[in-house]
Parts: sequence; structure tokens; C-alpha cells
Amino acid sequence: MKFTFILFIAFTCLTSISYAEDLPLDCASPATFSQSRDCAELRLAAAENQMAEHYQFIRTLLTEHSTTPFGESGDNSAEFIASQQAWLIYRDQACKAEGLLYWGTSLEFSMADQCLERITNTRINELKHLRD
Repeated sequence: MKFTFILFIAFTCLTSISYAEDLPLDCASPATFSQSRDCAELRLAAAENQMAEHYQFIRTLLTEHSTTPFGESGDNSAEFIASQQAWLIYRDQACKAEGLLYWGTSLEFSMADQCLERITNTRINELKHLRD
């Protein structure tokens, strides 16, 4: 009897997990924590793609204008590339730290994901400003 009950519970849990994974992804109102994470990853990927477009545009401009304001020739994009690399390290570390404020709770990854999206969107605005 115990074995049958345990088997029934295990089957019910597996069916529930399978059902939750089959739900359509609606990022306006995610049904599960897993869907919330998936939506956060999609939003971050879209923001990173947008940031990459602005970054590449500015980098191309700097490469094409290979004479410095002081008349020296060379690739003006080196400092810009270094600044973007440093910014990426800053973003990742800052958001990891923000997530760790919620360590051990269900909010840990959610807060880190929100931080990544927020700071990336701020960087997009900075890059847009540089383009103008």
C-alpha cells in the first residue's frame, strides 16, 4: 500500500512538472518561476543585441576616423573597446553582488536578472547619447 501511494505521488509530481514545462511562454504574466527566468533571459538578450548594435556603430565610426584630434594616426577605437570591456565586467560583478543580497531566497536570481537588464538599458542610453 505504501509503495502504491509513493508511486502515485511520484507520478503526480512528474506529470505536474511536465505540464508546467508545456505551458506557452507568456512573458506578460509568466505562470512559473522557470518561465520568469526564461522571459528575463529573452529581455536581456534583446537588450544586449541592441547594445551591440550601438557599440558596433560607434566602434566603426572611431575606426574610420583614424586620426586623433592631435593629428596622430592610429585606431581610435582602442579606448572605446577597453571601456566597453571594463563596463561589462562592472555590470556582471555589480549584478552578482545585488543578487547575493537575496542569497538563499527565491529572489536571488530574479534580482540579479533585473539588475542585468536595468544596467544594460542604462548603457544603451549612454551609447545612444554617444551616437548623437
